[in-house]
Amino acid sequence: MTEVADAHRLQGVLEELLSPEVTSLTRRPSDFEKRTPTEVVTVALANGDRVELFVKHLGFQVHRFGRHDREPRVYAELFANTPLPVPRYHGTRGGVLVLEHVEGTPLHHHGLEEWLAAARALASLHAQFAGRQDELDAADFLLRVDADYLWTWADRAAAGVADAYPAELATRVERMVGGWDRVVEGITAQPATLVHNHLSPKNVVVSSAAGGSRISIVDWEMAGVGCALEDLVHLRYQRLGETDDRAVLDEYVRHLDGTGLLPANARELRQSFVACELQRIVYKLGRSRQAAPSLDRVAHRVEYAERLWAELAGAR
Repeated sequence: MTEVADAHRLQGVLEELLSPEVTSLTRRPSDFEKRTPTEVVTVALANGDRVELFVKHLGFQVHRFGRHDREPRVYAELFANTPLPVPRYHGTRGGVLVLEHVEGTPLHHHGLEEWLAAARALASLHAQFAGRQDELDAADFLLRVDADYLWTWADRAAAGVADAYPAELATRVERMVGGWDRVVEGITAQPATLVHNHLSPKNVVVSSAAGGSRISIVDWEMAGVGCALEDLVHLRYQRLGETDDRAVLDEYVRHLDGTGLLPANARELRQSFVACELQRIVYKLGRSRQAAPSLDRVAHRVEYAERLWAELAGAR
C-alpha cells in the first residue's frame, strides 16, 4: 500500500466523521487496492466499540474518468437513506473516502446461487433509479452513457486495433464501426437508470449474512446514466456455462419486470442485449493501447463481435 496519510492526520479525519471519539486505530492494506491507494482501518471508539472501515485516498487517484469527486458524490447524494446493495457511506474529508468495510470475496469465486443473488441485487439497484431521470440529469458528476459516449469508444476501438494489430483485423473492426448507429440506437432507445458502468465480478463482494449471502457492489468511479443491461453484460461476461448464464439473465430480467427499464418483447430484449454485448467488446478493444492484449485475444473478440453484428443486422 502506498503510504498516503500519517496516523495522526487519518485519525483526525475519522474523528470528524465518526461518533463517539476515536481512541486508536490500526491499518492494513486492502485486498481490493487497484489504481487508488486503499486500506482497511480498524478503529477503537471511546464507548468500547471497534469498527472496520474501508478508506480510499482519492487525492492519489490515477484517474482516467475526468473527476475525483464522482464516487463520493454517488454515495452522498444518490445512495443516502436508501437501502441498496452497496457499503454504508461514512463520509468524505480531505480527499479521504470512508466506507463500511465489507468482509468478503469477489463474485467470481462463488457458485450459481451467489450469481443469482447478484443478479437480484443489481436489478433492485437499477429499479430504485427507474423513472428518476430528472434527478439523474441534475447529477452533473455522472458520466453520460449516451450516443456520444458510445461512438467515442467505437472510434477508439478502430484506432486501437489499427495501431497495434494486423491490417486485416483493423479492416474488420472499421467495417463494423462504420455502421455503429445500429448499436447506439439499440442501447439509447432504452430508458436510462443509474449504472455502475464497469461492473466486473471483482466489483461485487459476497459476504455471509443471516439468511443468505450479502451482495455489495463497490468501486463507483465510473458511475453513469445509461441502459441497465450494460451493467449485466459486463458482470456475466464469460464467467458461467451456458445454462447458468441463461439462469442469471432470466433472474435479472424477472426482477425488473414492471419497471419499464427493459423491453417486454423477447425479440427486442435480445436485440438490446446483443447491442450491449457489442458495446462491451468495443470498450475492450478501445483499451488495447493501455491493456495490450495478445493478438489471439483481439482476434477472438473481433470474431465474436462479427457474429453478434450479423445477428443484430439480420434482426432488422
